[in-house]
Amino acid sequence: MASLYSDNRKIIANSSELKSIITNLSQEKIISFDTEFIRHKTYWPVLCSIQMHTKNNSILIDTLSTEINLEPLKVILSDKKILKIFHAHTQDLEILNNELNIKISNIFDTQIAASFLGYDEQISYQKLVEKILDIELDKKERISDWTNRPLSKKQLIYALNDVKYLHELYKPLSEKLSQEKKSDWMNEEMKLCVNNIFEKSDKQEDNYSILYKKIYDFREEIAQKINVPRKWVFEDKIIRDFITSKDRENLVMKIKSDFIDLSEKTNLYNFIEIYLQNNRIINNIRKKKLSSTQNKLLSRISTYLDKTSIMYNVSRGLISNRKDIEEIILNDDPYNKSLFGWRKEIFGNNALIIKNGENL
Repeated sequence: MASLYSDNRKIIANSSELKSIITNLSQEKIISFDTEFIRHKTYWPVLCSIQMHTKNNSILIDTLSTEINLEPLKVILSDKKILKIFHAHTQDLEILNNELNIKISNIFDTQIAASFLGYDEQISYQKLVEKILDIELDKKERISDWTNRPLSKKQLIYALNDVKYLHELYKPLSEKLSQEKKSDWMNEEMKLCVNNIFEKSDKQEDNYSILYKKIYDFREEIAQKINVPRKWVFEDKIIRDFITSKDRENLVMKIKSDFIDLSEKTNLYNFIEIYLQNNRIINNIRKKKLSSTQNKLLSRISTYLDKTSIMYNVSRGLISNRKDIEEIILNDDPYNKSLFGWRKEIFGNNALIIKNGENL
């Protein structure tokens, strides 16, 4: 196993080294994780490295090495007894889950933990390390070329510092959550995150939304098949025009893209036409405008959200947002994260009371 600048920093570039280190890692209770990847010209991210840190070791796995098979990583990533620490976990989990065809659970996201403790909902890793650990990190290497080999010494130090201090953030954040009696809220939130509970809603959608999603999915299939960014196929803003244009055929056929051929354009046009023939699209597709009474409700509920955020010392955006509040106001049976679990307990129930014109 090759040493990397010091005895407790290792770089793994082949399968035998990885198998060896996994044997030791499987005994750990807490491991912090980070990834470096690029996604500028592809649909699927190109994973360039995986960094891990335990109590005593920093490890970088060179995922671009031709001599490495990442399969052994499944042992620790799928182990429910090992707590996996991330910061802003969404992309890391997406990449690792897809790369290894697994579903990672038992995670702790330091960004979300910080949001429960009054920090900004989108606080960066660099800023959080500075505020809690009083350490300034140099982030210049973040935009460097992570496909280049060998990685520079600066890149390696940058990548391993990300997981090293991530590991050190866990204890003070976890202790503070416990002190403020928010550990259960954090655990609930992590389960919501790994299961994507509110990513796909089962609520009734109008015909416009259904058709929009069908066109979106059509584009996704093409982008995935040829591995290019979805917007290279066609831009989001064009999807609405496909539905509403009086000259739809001309609009579809004139898509300026090297990634969608005539037959695919024809298929796109045909299925839009068939859907519109069989389903009525409401003329007023634009976002519903709130009435003056509803705007007053929005203001009252938003004010209560501000008070709740201050009262519980939780980031406002973590609790709810304008879109969720509007859904509460506009729907008889609203369904969003504001009305579930800990959010419902501290905010959602009272938001419904305000909506119904009752006094708190």
